[in-house]
Amino acid sequence: MQRVERLCQIKDGSVRITKSLQILLLLTAAGGVSEAMAQGKSTMSLFGAAPIDPPQAEIRGMRPETVGEVAYFSLSVDAQSKLRSLTSAAQQVEIALPGGNSVTCMLRSQASPGGMLLLTGAPEGGAPGERCNLVVENGQVTGELELGSARYRIQPLGNGSAHAVVEVKTAAFPSENEPKTPPTKTPPTKSPPPNAPR
Repeated sequence: MQRVERLCQIKDGSVRITKSLQILLLLTAAGGVSEAMAQGKSTMSLFGAAPIDPPQAEIRGMRPETVGEVAYFSLSVDAQSKLRSLTSAAQQVEIALPGGNSVTCMLRSQASPGGMLLLTGAPEGGAPGERCNLVVENGQVTGELELGSARYRIQPLGNGSAHAVVEVKTAAFPSENEPKTPPTKTPPTKSPPPNAPR
């Protein structure tokens, strides 16, 4: 109790914080900030907190048999500005997936050709071969996520902030490992005309 009294002075029913407590609070806050900085940057979320109702737009560029589970989201309010502020240092970006799941990708800015922004990286703690690629252009995001468990496609719907995250059913794709050989055709057998000499 004496220590608290040394840090705070009680006078006329009000508490006054002494310089010692101010310095202690400042050091504690700085220590917390330093610890957070040492553990990495804060994670930004690509999409808003809740899924949105499915818009009337269709999933373009995909054959119906390759479309798995689909979730619809709006970009978070500050997604575009935060993505554009990324540098070559990796930044954690959380991306919502269908089924209520999400993945955190470590993304780096790679290029900005013609106002487009290319972000590449991999899932945090991901296995070799897993990747996250996003392209930001005209306030919309297009992307691919290749995870060990599945493959996803992010695409804008219309001109607004609505986006679809589509699970890609890779089993519907032809196998890339099987050689493609044309079917062998056996020439039709010609039978001699009925009046032909034998």
